[in-house]
Amino acid sequence: ASLVDPDASPKQIAEAALKAIAVNDKQALTSLIAVKKVKQDIEAITHGRSAFKKMVDNAIPTTVVAIMSEINGLDAAGRAIDQETITGETALVTVKGKRDGKEHTGRFFLVQEDNQWRLVPSHR
Repeated sequence: ASLVDPDASPKQIAEAALKAIAVNDKQALTSLIAVKKVKQDIEAITHGRSAFKKMVDNAIPTTVVAIMSEINGLDAAGRAIDQETITGETALVTVKGKRDGKEHTGRFFLVQEDNQWRLVPSHR
């Protein structure tokens, strides 16, 4: 079950992800991931070779850790959604915050999967 409405905007998905990251809820964050897209990307990179099956199996947990790491680089206090940029079926949502007392920006990357916005580790 997803935390957000199926019609949620990239910004709303990013807000749900921020909340999940704040409480270290990996399961909630996983529900926001574009699972098919991430797995397809890894399969494309590895050409579907069976030797790389473990990489595909680990793609989603690795994606969750990468997204959490990106946002946890910002001090927990004061993280806030800044801008949403939608380009076709991809979107970028920036998060304002501070790191070591200096202004810094984190990013959420999103794609449309099954007509819903979902998180991916990056756009390539």
